[in-house]
Amino acid sequence: MPTFNANVLPSSTGFDLGSAAQRWDAFLQDLNVSGAITLSALSNIQGLRIVGVNGGFTTIQAAIDDLPSTGGVVFVAAGTHNVSAEITIPITGSVRITGAGQRLTFIQVTSFGANQALFKFDDSAADSSLFTPQIENLTVLGNSNKSDPIAFDFRHPKNAHLRNVHTRQLGNISVFWTGTNNSRLDECTFLSSGRPLLLTHELTTTARFSITSAAATVTANEATFSAADVGRHFIIDGAGPQAEPLNTSITVFTNSTTVTVADNASTTVTDEIGSFTGITGSITSGNGTLTVDSDEAIFDSADVGRLIFVLGASSNNRILVTTIASVTNATTVELTDNASTTVSAIPVWLTPSVAFVTPEDEAASPSRITNDLVLTDIQVESYNGIGYLFGPRGTNVFGHNIKSHGHPTTDTNFGQSGNNYVVSDVKWMSISGEVDFGYGSRLNEGHLLTVGLSPAVHWHDFIASGTLPENFGLVRQESASGNTHIFVGPGFAQTRIPTGTAGAVGPETD
Repeated sequence: MPTFNANVLPSSTGFDLGSAAQRWDAFLQDLNVSGAITLSALSNIQGLRIVGVNGGFTTIQAAIDDLPSTGGVVFVAAGTHNVSAEITIPITGSVRITGAGQRLTFIQVTSFGANQALFKFDDSAADSSLFTPQIENLTVLGNSNKSDPIAFDFRHPKNAHLRNVHTRQLGNISVFWTGTNNSRLDECTFLSSGRPLLLTHELTTTARFSITSAAATVTANEATFSAADVGRHFIIDGAGPQAEPLNTSITVFTNSTTVTVADNASTTVTDEIGSFTGITGSITSGNGTLTVDSDEAIFDSADVGRLIFVLGASSNNRILVTTIASVTNATTVELTDNASTTVSAIPVWLTPSVAFVTPEDEAASPSRITNDLVLTDIQVESYNGIGYLFGPRGTNVFGHNIKSHGHPTTDTNFGQSGNNYVVSDVKWMSISGEVDFGYGSRLNEGHLLTVGLSPAVHWHDFIASGTLPENFGLVRQESASGNTHIFVGPGFAQTRIPTGTAGAVGPETD
């Protein structure tokens, strides 16, 4: 980091950056800006724009729009900034938005429409994979109702970085990222009555679907539908309430690209992923052949590589999450992974996947996520459940604290695909829901806690050291399998080791 003269900002005039090679934004984190003259002078610096309560640009959007095409820094000065419209970040160049600190710069959301976003990027551009936002040192304040916006709605971000960002009393999703590439969340706290953190697969499917808010007509970007689809369940990602999937059914077939569905959309979406859902199927343990009912003959060659969920077909009756390797006929497909449990007439879901953390590379899955996602010192607390948490290859989670209250279907899986490390002072708390740990994961200095009605706790090929696993209340099923070792460090009281756990119990020896 460059060294700056102690008198770099002695007044609104006469300050010296030293040289053009020095980075102005190196000390913006600690910058305290006041006075219209100072704000005006700072805004003359190439690539720096100031948003001030008492001067400078009056809105964050105006400051962003005034940046050069190569990007730059928008400094949001200390104070409370009321925002009532979406802030759109261009995907060309690199834009950094920084506040004076999470206890100094507050963004109060006001008068937003349903399912809008506070910060989003310009998704009308052709290549959104260039999106490289950085937002830091500020707090977003909500109003604890469903009309609150999604705080950070990024689609296909590359090198996105949220640092020291906090949300409070937000009635919607705090962070919604899809198809992230090499992105980070550091030292953030998300307190939300909606879903505080939703990171999802972005799948490589060819057909995309559009629907307008308060309307029921769905259009596809290529020939997709047939008359046989009438009555079939259908889902469109992002078109439901709070930008969740719209789960509906097809009522009218117009042509191969247009159908009418039973429910109006809550959100206008364009070129989103859609899927047939609600089908039922059967699969045998040790086998990868999945067969669906004859009246649900939906498969064709375009489904190869598509992500698929088969309820209860994995070990311990968990969801089998895999992909379609080949299509035999309209009712039969071969899956990439064999089932561990025989099931029949059970629900099967196709894409879109709604998963919490899915940073897999393109060679391993149909996800567009190509590099690691790193979470550090994150606290996530929800009073409405957090859905599914999957942590496959490449996920690094440091100092992570997740709490979910009162959601009966919260299901957390660490290391779903193996080769995953969940490390360093990790805290996880579930009031209800299934908990899975392992699949090649290692947890150091962790605290694992499940409270209340937890249907099952499973440990698979799991190594933990200095760890306190606790369960209070009803645990319907607890099991350990594979090479599971739990080394309990000194100072941990009331340690509870699952029945059947292999390995050492006592002071850490590894």
